[in-house]
Amino acid sequence: KAGQISGKLERVYYGELLGTLLDLSLVRRAGRLLEDYTTTFRGFRPQIDLQGTDISIAAAEVVSAVSRRGYPEWDLIDTDDQEAFARALAVRIAAVNPFEGLAIEFSPGEHLPSVLLDRERFGDVLLYLLERWAAAGAAGVRLATGLEGSLVWVSLDSRGCRGPLGEAALRFAARSAGLSGGRLDAGDTGVRLEYPAMDTDLPGS
Repeated sequence: KAGQISGKLERVYYGELLGTLLDLSLVRRAGRLLEDYTTTFRGFRPQIDLQGTDISIAAAEVVSAVSRRGYPEWDLIDTDDQEAFARALAVRIAAVNPFEGLAIEFSPGEHLPSVLLDRERFGDVLLYLLERWAAAGAAGVRLATGLEGSLVWVSLDSRGCRGPLGEAALRFAARSAGLSGGRLDAGDTGVRLEYPAMDTDLPGS
């Protein structure tokens, strides 16, 4: 039964109409979650794609993505017919920016070695963590990258807001971090994602 429901959800999320209304990054994230679920449901481990990556650049891409509008204003102005206007208006109405009230301060480290990670999954877990802070009412989050021994890390810390991850959310974030090639370390007011520098392994892995 769970497999049947998953199949129905896949058809909904990959449908042409929904894809025109929702941010495509959300559709892709939902698709990966469904794929991971069905893979795990069948008794297999989800596939990951580890590649050498500059973690500061990957984190900056996420910060840039959440800082820009999810819709172009000119689509409403430049439409040529009623159908195109209705579609552009639907996209505008459906657009919700959960990060509108969240100020993100990004401090990338210098001269960091490349890491092995799954870039798409890394983006997913970082977005998830930022969403949790935004939903918890944090006014701002400090995001930084750095190096400690053989580990390259990405930290998220919020002043005036305790870490927003409950037990279930923490398990999900930790599993997502593992699938991206790293691990998650949670504190009172922040979390840290840790990844092995190239040609090294995570301690205890």
